[in-house]
Amino acid sequence: MGARTSTISKLWFDEETVTKRIMWNFPGRAILYDLDGTTTGMGPNSWASPYFKHNDQSACKLDEPTNSLMCDNTVQVKKLDFKGFTPDHRFKLQAMRIL
Repeated sequence: MGARTSTISKLWFDEETVTKRIMWNFPGRAILYDLDGTTTGMGPNSWASPYFKHNDQSACKLDEPTNSLMCDNTVQVKKLDFKGFTPDHRFKLQAMRIL
């Protein structure tokens, strides 16, 4: 299903030739945990993931050239996965109460 977390650190980029430090395949489903901040530029223990509006957080910024959400160490990016989920009658009633 994707959205696996990869831990990275000590990466070096040639500023003259590397214009984008991250590039996502379609559909973007990955999480990068940057131990030293060399890739995100957001400091140690920061995060990068493909940008989706529903993931916006105040501790994160959109990097438009790479369509990435870069987050500092005040948040933690996690994969959320529903396996075999099928809404049944009870779920629909609960959802109606919430709305």
